[in-house]
Amino acid sequence: MPRSSKNIDEPARPVISDPHDILMNAPIGVFTSTPEGSLIYANHALADMYGYADPQDLVTSVQNIGAELFADPKDPPVVNRLLANEGTVRNYECEHIRMDGSRFWASENIRTVYAEDESISHYQGFVTDITERKAADNQWQDTFDSVPDMIALIDTSHRILRDKAESRLDQEEFLMDDLSSHEIKALIHDLRVHQIELEMQNEELRYAQKQLEFTRDQFARLYNDAPLGYLTIDENSIIVRTNQTFAVMLGLEPHQIIGASLAEYVVPEDKGAFYGRFHAFFRHPDGKHLDFRIKGVSGELVVRCFGRLENEFEVHSGGKASKTMLVAVSDVSRQVRAESILREREQYLNAILETTQDGFLTLNEQGRVLDVNAAFCSISGYTRDELLQMSIPDLEALESPSETKTRLKRINAGRSERFETRHRRKDGTAFDVEVSVSCIEVGGGKFVCFCRDITERKKAEIALRRREEEYLALAENAPDIVARFDRHLRHVFINKVIEKYSGIQQDKFIGNTNEDLHMPDEQVQFWNSKLKKVFQEGQETEMFFDFPGPLMKIYFHSRIVPEFSPDGSVEYVLSITRDITQQKMAEEKISLINQQLEKVNAEKDKLFTIIAHDLKSPISGIFSTSQILSKDAEFLSLDEICLISTEMHKSSKNALELLNDLMQWARMSQGGMNFSPEEYSLYELARSSLHTALDVAEKKDIALKCDIPHDLTVLVDQPMINTVLRNVIFNAVKFANRSGIISITASQTGTDVQVCISDNGIGMSEAILNAAFSVNKSKKQLGTDGEKGTGLGLVLCKEFVEKHGGRIWLESEPSKGTKVYFTLPGTS
Repeated sequence: MPRSSKNIDEPARPVISDPHDILMNAPIGVFTSTPEGSLIYANHALADMYGYADPQDLVTSVQNIGAELFADPKDPPVVNRLLANEGTVRNYECEHIRMDGSRFWASENIRTVYAEDESISHYQGFVTDITERKAADNQWQDTFDSVPDMIALIDTSHRILRDKAESRLDQEEFLMDDLSSHEIKALIHDLRVHQIELEMQNEELRYAQKQLEFTRDQFARLYNDAPLGYLTIDENSIIVRTNQTFAVMLGLEPHQIIGASLAEYVVPEDKGAFYGRFHAFFRHPDGKHLDFRIKGVSGELVVRCFGRLENEFEVHSGGKASKTMLVAVSDVSRQVRAESILREREQYLNAILETTQDGFLTLNEQGRVLDVNAAFCSISGYTRDELLQMSIPDLEALESPSETKTRLKRINAGRSERFETRHRRKDGTAFDVEVSVSCIEVGGGKFVCFCRDITERKKAEIALRRREEEYLALAENAPDIVARFDRHLRHVFINKVIEKYSGIQQDKFIGNTNEDLHMPDEQVQFWNSKLKKVFQEGQETEMFFDFPGPLMKIYFHSRIVPEFSPDGSVEYVLSITRDITQQKMAEEKISLINQQLEKVNAEKDKLFTIIAHDLKSPISGIFSTSQILSKDAEFLSLDEICLISTEMHKSSKNALELLNDLMQWARMSQGGMNFSPEEYSLYELARSSLHTALDVAEKKDIALKCDIPHDLTVLVDQPMINTVLRNVIFNAVKFANRSGIISITASQTGTDVQVCISDNGIGMSEAILNAAFSVNKSKKQLGTDGEKGTGLGLVLCKEFVEKHGGRIWLESEPSKGTKVYFTLPGTS
């Protein structure tokens, strides 16, 4: 018997319980028997017919159907002969014997079921109790038969009485002349007495006539109201008499039917068969029946006719006599439908069992195979005949016969079981099977088994377990935190890496939520919201978060993945959390480097712009004076040429000094120049820068003033501050009006020195003022003589001032000039 290699929690479902209920609770008797005549299976209706307590009692009690259940020993040979010749028995009626010895009438339908080698496997049959119908037939016939006898008896009595009276009268006439008066008186007395007797006999006769009429009425009512239709038909199927029941079947009145052919009411599809069988049925109706469909009042009816030839002939109106048959017509539509449904069910179930890929067996109480389908033959490699000679222990590859016996007893008590085991094929190889067993009596079996070959599934399960073990090993040794959560947000798995970050042992997490583990409330709420969202929406998500570490903040990235159950719902959620602190630090470092690169690129662009901006003025001066020399040299005196040469030398010197400053700034911007603040006189720095702008200022008749205390010193990087002073002074000259004044003042407040460079030029609008320290072409405006600027001078000044820890700002209004303030670190 199969043995379970593991317990399966889900309960076994009943096997083909619906067909079993149909057969067991059918309204007619259903049975299966062996070719030798013993019962294999019986349903409740059959057990009730024969007076047994239950089907099992009937099956075990009856060993020989022919000898024990048939009332007439002549019937079993007839049934066996029909089965041998035709393979079926249809509507065979005979008397049967109940368990208590009483008798009843039954109609049997039996068919032969053959094995694969065409030998007889068993018989299946249906039995219908027709005792009530037979009783009605007999009652009707007895009544019908008694009517002629009663009529004959009355007629005979009349004739005897008449003969006696005439005889005595003849004697009286013969002796009348010889009688004396006394004898005449005596005779008259006798006649009067006889008259009274006759009158009394007439009363009795009238009473008998009333009884006869009552009997006739009773017979008529019985005939008309019988549950079966009754017909008297001749050999041409002409209806001579009919009762009300048959007329109701047709929806007609009896007088409308009499004289018509029975074939008129047969549906067209059955008329051919009716004509073909009627004459044979009419000649020899005993033990036969005729089935056909008629056009009933509520549709087609299936009727079954039983006949008996009449002893007398029917005389027709033309004087011709014909033989007649009394026919009982029964509406068997429901029975036929029930039999059809049962046959369809049986065919349907047989088709399922023969086409399913699962093996199917029925076993007796000892585990012996009673029936098997083709699928199990294919799975096991045995033929059907071979399996019918085997028991479950012959197939079992794991369990001993005693263990099989124990399992059968357990299943018999629990009614069903589902388990896994191994069976052995005919070639000796073993294979894995899943077995579902139910203890029900169907088809003569005690146990019904379905066996499914799960060899491939077992291989897949082994491979799956191996992969799960590999994945578990990978998860345990992964550098990431791997965790699985159930619907209640409890940990069902987490790898050992968690101990490194949480300081909590790995096994403490299992079965607990983050809240149970006293994680920070903020982290608990954050994680719970993410996990619940994945459980609800069934979609993967990711998140970034940080966690306070012992030395520094630790950054994490998590992927949260739903794991689905077979019904499509999210059963678990898997999280994979990676420490991205080093990555985060690298990204921040890269971001800083990118910012520095952007700044360097911007400063490079500034460098080229500043070179063009700061060299333009001195080179313009050199170009102007050299142009005078090239065009007007012959008109100039020696003193004028010397003056021009001196101015060109000054401009060249200023340009060279400017280039040196720019080169130093360029080296600083590229990281090749150190920021080296030293103590300098602010007055000398301002005076030197004013001197570079002197030529340009004189052309516009602008006065340059320096009101800085001579002892005021600052701690600055000289090249940077010179660039700041030159840019601000040249801007003041550019936007100052002719004959204007540019002044430089400074004062010390605390450790800072505040410098102010002011002009009385055209000033700036609010829009230009707000964009003064940004690279924005829209903020540019022309100088008072149409001079153009690059717009980068103040940007460079701001950067250099802030490099010294100071700040720079502007105050200006249109037409009221501009003041540029900046602070520098003082030396005291």
